[in-house]
Amino acid sequence: MESSLSPIRSLRGHTGWVGEVFSKNRNQLKVISTSFDETVRIWDVETGEQEHSLEGHTSLTLGLAVSMDGRRIVSGARDGRIITWDADTKEIIRCLSHHTDDVNCIQFSLDEKRFTFASSDGTLKIWDTETEELVFDIDDYQDKVWTVAYSPNGSKIASGSYYDQAVRIWNAATGKQQTQPVSHGDAVRSIVWSPDSRRLISACNWHHHDECRVALIRVPSVQHHELHRSGNEFVSCLYTSIADGSFIEAVSTLRFSFSLLYTSLGRATGWN
Repeated sequence: MESSLSPIRSLRGHTGWVGEVFSKNRNQLKVISTSFDETVRIWDVETGEQEHSLEGHTSLTLGLAVSMDGRRIVSGARDGRIITWDADTKEIIRCLSHHTDDVNCIQFSLDEKRFTFASSDGTLKIWDTETEELVFDIDDYQDKVWTVAYSPNGSKIASGSYYDQAVRIWNAATGKQQTQPVSHGDAVRSIVWSPDSRRLISACNWHHHDECRVALIRVPSVQHHELHRSGNEFVSCLYTSIADGSFIEAVSTLRFSFSLLYTSLGRATGWN
């Protein structure tokens, strides 16, 4: 099926690869991006113009998260440094330097009392956003932790690893592993939860192989099966829920952009 999607804006200004993009709507829709040029940039979607360049990192920027009210931006870098920015003043609120390698993914808990960092140093670190204390330091990986996601009910954290090629599910209250790891046989690039917190969608690919896969995992049984296989490399996937429980999965790649439409669990009814 040929895609009918077309870009409405091109945002130009970064001088290196774009790492992660996040959109947030307060008074206006903004796009926030990290990049190999060591900056975090804020863009106006209506005009396509860059509004600000946040400069404080000294290595390429990767992971990115924005608070629900849009007032805090958190960015992670290759050197393990994490910076929390005031989105209004563009000033640095705090810096954390407890990782020893890339900070690949950042997630706030739903109540925003904690945030979780996934790093190439093989750890997940969970911090209290108010006291700045380390709550859990989870080190149960052979190598890079690539992605992390809180379940919508806030009770679970899912993480995906690179060379270990597995999805793990953790108890958000205790930091303990809740199920056996789910092995994919490919590097796990991205994870998203269903609205009822009972299913996971994972996108994975091996860095040197021109193939990617989308899998569905049921929780807590961790039964899983493949939904789709493609010859394009995944970079990320986005998820949106519809009221009746069906969902749309949009996946971007290094070469193409396309979307998935699922109207029943485990069956793809549309692929662009």
